Amino acid sequence: MATNLSSERISSAYAQVLVALRAVAIRDVTRLWPLLRVADLDQSWPPLQAALEAMVSSRRGQVAVAARGYLADFRRREGVRGRLKVVPADGVNLDALRTSLRVTGPVTVRRNLSAGASPSLASERGLVAVSGSVARIVLNGGRKTILDTVAADRRALGWMRVAKGDPCAFCAMLTSRGPVYKNRATAGDPRDHPRFHDFCACTIEPVYSADTQWPDASLKAERIWAQSTGGVSGKDAIAAFRVAYGAAH
Repeated sequence: MATNLSSERISSAYAQVLVALRAVAIRDVTRLWPLLRVADLDQSWPPLQAALEAMVSSRRGQVAVAARGYLADFRRREGVRGRLKVVPADGVNLDALRTSLRVTGPVTVRRNLSAGASPSLASERGLVAVSGSVARIVLNGGRKTILDTVAADRRALGWMRVAKGDPCAFCAMLTSRGPVYKNRATAGDPRDHPRFHDFCACTIEPVYSADTQWPDASLKAERIWAQSTGGVSGKDAIAAFRVAYGAAH
């Protein structure tokens, strides 16, 4: 959370914009998906992949533009003076995008067919998998813009991961870290990496003051982390947290 109500409202409005843009991207995937013919994956996948690549690039750019406006407005409402130099996210990595689309698309469809799923069910599962991957890559355009801008902003102390609603154990673990300060060594804390999974709705919020309040969900997750990970670290700490977090729900 921010240091004042005005900034909190800006962050909430930005999160709503991201939800809307994610929904549009998933709608686009659904609209394009009929191009895929399960009986002829080798021939039908390339044109669908090309259409998805163009769409993802466009939607990711829209998210980056939204992040740019959010950063400037949020910084001003946090009382930070001076000009902000936004570092926009670079274009989508086509090799990574193609790999992700291929694995979640035709590979998923073929795997389900081999497991005995009907063509319609295999196609539906492929659609869901591709939609999740697209949502992540599109929203990462905003996340990377914020992370890179914060890293370059001398007035920013760091950033905070913010989860909406009731986050999964993975996201809750990462939000339990609270503000990630640029000048503090992490000592291998497994919660520090800004990872995002498919369909993830987490946002990134800049931190300009040590008085920045933690979101309630982060505070709850931090308490569970502290209570469940004493004496363990790394993968053991992650496993202990997952068990404790699941029990708390």
